[in-house]
Amino acid sequence: MQTLPLNSLNSPSFPHLLMAPALAHEVQVVGDVAGTWHVEPNHNPKSGEPALIWVALTKQGGEIVPLSTANCQMDIYRQPQTAADAPIVSPTLKAINVETYQGIPGAEVVFPQAGLYTAKLNCTPKNSADFSPLQMEYNITVAAGTQPPPTPVAMPQPVTSPAASLVNISESNNPAFSNLALITGLGGLIIVGLALAIVTFRRQKR
Repeated sequence: MQTLPLNSLNSPSFPHLLMAPALAHEVQVVGDVAGTWHVEPNHNPKSGEPALIWVALTKQGGEIVPLSTANCQMDIYRQPQTAADAPIVSPTLKAINVETYQGIPGAEVVFPQAGLYTAKLNCTPKNSADFSPLQMEYNITVAAGTQPPPTPVAMPQPVTSPAASLVNISESNNPAFSNLALITGLGGLIIVGLALAIVTFRRQKR
């Protein structure tokens, strides 16, 4: 796979690329297909913000390979990557129209953090005669952007039992409750006094 900057590509097999808009695109050539990569906004994606990745696939002579004629999948990996790493996301590809390209594969991606990522595109033709299966890769540097604000955690409110509230109110504010306690105490003293009097009377009678 060849990776060439657009302004240095000078291949007679892909003369149409020399007339493409002079933007910061990167062109890769795999077999008989060239892929022009671009990331919006302006190759400067930021973490936490939507970015649009698109790849214009063209065959020799300038014929566009629309998404409708191929089975394509894009996977996004965080770098550094090991063979065991799974993609952080596999966005759904949609056919989009951009610049001079019609129906090319594109996907919206939100990168979770700043850093280096790699987008991998795998495509197989629905008609095997159209082009050979291909895989392309594109490195994307993501700058620090907006992060979603932390969700405030609601602190649970203390639950007060209605019965406990009534008791507390009675104890602190109701004078009748204090009187009841005083009467109960006096009644206990009277009962004890009667019991002592009965015991003394019985002893004297003996």
